[in-house]
Amino acid sequence: MKYFICGFMGAGKSTALKRISENEKWFGYSFVDLDFKIFEKYGDGFEDLGALIDKKGFEWFRKTEKDELVEVLSLENVWIALGGGTLDDTTIEILSNKANVAGYFLDTPFDVCLKRISKDKTSRPLGRLTDEELKELYEQRKKNYSRFEPLVIL
Repeated sequence: MKYFICGFMGAGKSTALKRISENEKWFGYSFVDLDFKIFEKYGDGFEDLGALIDKKGFEWFRKTEKDELVEVLSLENVWIALGGGTLDDTTIEILSNKANVAGYFLDTPFDVCLKRISKDKTSRPLGRLTDEELKELYEQRKKNYSRFEPLVIL
């Protein structure tokens, strides 16, 4: 089975993935943070993912993100933390056409995300947007995230 966690930047997807990985119920699963995987593979010589995106561009990043997601989805038992912008119509189609895939939405209030984003603007290029622009992006993306079950970690 394959599971993914979606949500806005700063929602806590990476932290949620770590908590899930610590639960013995998921022994034998792989745990992949998609942003970390991309940085690990392509980020040599860059300070962080934001610097890599600044150099290569968002078009490169989004294409690479989809390519890496398809690669990760070839694993049998995996939990994946998606990037905040990974879920678009194309990605939803990719995920919907795969067998045994379930998605979960980490529904973190915008104010909490904004507080986290503001502490980390360098590694999050979109974090340089104004608060109003980020709120608009949050509302746009939430429509895609909301297609999936809420993630509850006990």
